[in-house]
Amino acid sequence: MVLHHGLGHHSGIRTISEKLGCKQDIVVHDYASFCPRVHLIGVEQRYCGEPNLQSCTSCVAEIGDATGEGLGLKKILARSAREFAAARRVSAPSADASRRILRHFPAITPIVTPWEDDALPLKLTPPGVGARRIAVLGGIGLAKGFNILLQCARDARQRRLKLEFILAGSSVDDEQLLESEGIFITGAYGVTELPELLADLKADLAFIPSIWPETWCFTLSEAWAAGLYTLAFDLGAQAERIAATKRGGLLPLGLPAPRVNDALLHWMPG
Repeated sequence: MVLHHGLGHHSGIRTISEKLGCKQDIVVHDYASFCPRVHLIGVEQRYCGEPNLQSCTSCVAEIGDATGEGLGLKKILARSAREFAAARRVSAPSADASRRILRHFPAITPIVTPWEDDALPLKLTPPGVGARRIAVLGGIGLAKGFNILLQCARDARQRRLKLEFILAGSSVDDEQLLESEGIFITGAYGVTELPELLADLKADLAFIPSIWPETWCFTLSEAWAAGLYTLAFDLGAQAERIAATKRGGLLPLGLPAPRVNDALLHWMPG
């Protein structure tokens, strides 16, 4: 049996392998195993840094449990430790995700099993000099960088930068983004529609504003497949993959929007 996720499902799925008497593999997709907020975004609406148990408990008490289970942090940690220990193997899509799981559950070392092959050749087009069109892909909620995108759009308008943002997808608050007058939104798309959509947008660069340490980041793969060098914050699998392939640039996490925009306007592949 392979367990990918328990959230949103009946708790009984967690005992199926035991009742059948078969081994279970666990695939890590996010951090619900030790973070009731799931994506490690804390009270200040940014990456929490994975603090101690007391700080995590206070965070959940203040902003809520995103798992919908309401078990409490100690019970979640104990359950995850039991499940990981009993599993035939635990796998994670990136070395970064594996290290984070190991930090909280030192008795296990997840096997790194990438979901795609970044070694396959791709042809990327360097951005031009001057005005730039920046593509942001997917569904942009808080963890995916909604506030960053909003601040960048507002700064581009206020400073009259030659910078245009296009969200290929949707956000948690499209109306607020549109009111910034610095971004165009395509709306949700089907997976098979994305290559043609990105080709039509004729973007110069892609930007992943995500502020949580992603475990893989499929939108990064999609941006590369469209021939776009990509900028992201130096965090998680998105940073690990960009650093390994040199298919983009990394920005310090917490960089102010004006500095982010300056990078988007002037970054060139080395």
